[in-house]
Amino acid sequence: MSQPSGRILLVANGAPPGRRIWAALAAEASQICCVDGGANTVRRLGVMPAAVFGDFDSVSPITRGALSAAEWVPAPDQEFTDLDKALCLLAGRGARNVSVAGGLGRRVDHSLSNISLLLKYRGRLSITFHTSIEDVFLLDGRWSFEARRGRRISVLPLFGQARVTLSGLQYPLEDEPLEMGKRESISNAALGGPASIVVSKAPVLVCVGRAARDAPVFAPVARA
Repeated sequence: MSQPSGRILLVANGAPPGRRIWAALAAEASQICCVDGGANTVRRLGVMPAAVFGDFDSVSPITRGALSAAEWVPAPDQEFTDLDKALCLLAGRGARNVSVAGGLGRRVDHSLSNISLLLKYRGRLSITFHTSIEDVFLLDGRWSFEARRGRRISVLPLFGQARVTLSGLQYPLEDEPLEMGKRESISNAALGGPASIVVSKAPVLVCVGRAARDAPVFAPVARA
């Protein structure tokens, strides 16, 4: 694996994305890497990854042989998940912006644990999770984007009470408090054109829906 630069696409062992979103994510990536059993997904897609991270207990013998040209990076520490170890290794190699496919969607405990990694690597990595229907990331600050009318956008204050300003959406907010169990912003919708989310006090989880004609969106880019 060469020195990470640009966006890294990291394929985990959860529910894989559809081929259309896979193609869009791969086109944005400078390198493709795998987390353990995610190598099986990449092999089925006919792609040679730059590296595979993990303890390799979920990798099939067929995959191990087919991807022998990749860098295999052992990460056997059982105190941490394979995705956590992969993100740590990528951060240590200098990566800054990571897209994760297959990180959500099968087991609830795994999905929630993986979402918690957004907070763990806050300030070190800009991470976006991608499923077949949405893009998910932590936001602490400001995010501006162009969205077609009706595109679904939810803001969840999972990490503590946040103050949030929303503009360009059907239900705007102006520096208003959001807190789990009290008030969230679920299934808001873009008006079409420029929109923005501004967050202070605590970060939030942003979930952006994706219809067939929508390109994926990404967390604000982390600067070195």
